[in-house]
Amino acid sequence: FVAALTAVITRSPERTRRRRRQVFLGGLAATLLVAGLWWASPTKVSDETQWDWLSTRQEGIRTLRLGDSLGIDEGLQLSLQLDRPRYVHVINQDLAGQRFQLFPLAAGELRNPLPAGHHQLPGRVAGEPMNWQISSAGGREFFLIVLSDEPIPELAALSLTEAGAPSSDLLAQSGPVRGMGGLSPQPLANSVDWSWLAPLRARYPQARFETFELAPH
Repeated sequence: FVAALTAVITRSPERTRRRRRQVFLGGLAATLLVAGLWWASPTKVSDETQWDWLSTRQEGIRTLRLGDSLGIDEGLQLSLQLDRPRYVHVINQDLAGQRFQLFPLAAGELRNPLPAGHHQLPGRVAGEPMNWQISSAGGREFFLIVLSDEPIPELAALSLTEAGAPSSDLLAQSGPVRGMGGLSPQPLANSVDWSWLAPLRARYPQARFETFELAPH
């Protein structure tokens, strides 16, 4: 009986150690599994970019809200705060589907990618700060801001008329410009068609596509 009891007593710690080892190894495997899942999961890049559309005139600067109006005596700027270097494109599109590139400007001093920090677009041309300027009274204005961490060649390849071209209603000017009087065609639709952005959204899921609208002026 003593020998049997001794055998039981000596075996019990060994069984306990085996159980503890199994529990420990099981816990370690679970920890490694969780760590592996965490490591394999994609990291979502945070985006703390902020911007405001601004109206500038002699009386001062005002922040524009969605649907606000902008007169031909007011300049337009985009105040942009970037948390990291970004490729930035600003496009104006009319109801007929014609697109005008507001940024970057061929003659502008700001180039993509813009560094982190504050920027006032369209920026300077030949050392002089510029505004976008509406050249004639008309209908609503539609804007698109594209922000990306990588170049988007498709945007560079688009046939865009730069702001300031004869057919554009928005000019990059340092002073107010009044448009010529005359007839203008009836708008073709009540809202702008952004469907051409769908392939870009799918191809560049990390990019941001933000639209903005100003009321008739």
